[in-house]
Amino acid sequence: MRTLLVLILVFGVGNAMLYVGQEWWHSGDKQAFEALKRAMDSREHELQVIEVEIETLKSRIETAKARMAELKTEARRIEAQHGQTGAPSDVNDRYKRVIDEHNRLVDEVNPIRERYNTLIDTYNAKVDAYNRDVPRINELADRAFSRWYLIPIPGRASKAPGRVPAKTLVPAPAR
Repeated sequence: MRTLLVLILVFGVGNAMLYVGQEWWHSGDKQAFEALKRAMDSREHELQVIEVEIETLKSRIETAKARMAELKTEARRIEAQHGQTGAPSDVNDRYKRVIDEHNRLVDEVNPIRERYNTLIDTYNAKVDAYNRDVPRINELADRAFSRWYLIPIPGRASKAPGRVPAKTLVPAPAR
């Protein structure tokens, strides 16, 4: 019984010393991990903000495109109906209003589309930067958070599991 208690005490002290030594040894890796994690979390938040703006712009573009398609259909209908014979003045006025509204929407959508395309490029560049850091943070996590400990079986040692690895992000689809 006494031998068992001594063995438990020896392995307990050995594991405690091993743990403290590893904490000290990996403290730089833990600090580097935490700094990179903060930077990646900040980038992830920026990406979420950009995603919201992209979706808003996309919705505005799609709404305008749908309305432009309606206007184009109406203009073609008027042209088909009155193309050869000439249109009465009220129809002609309606045709001009349809064309003016269509052109106004085109002028409205072009800057929105440019902003959308710029945001897609920015988003993809930020995703690429984020993804370049994923292998580094996973490597730091493996070094900083996995620990060796002793099992009370002669000739055996084991390694504590590390943390869940970071995952890469997917760029936005092409425009």
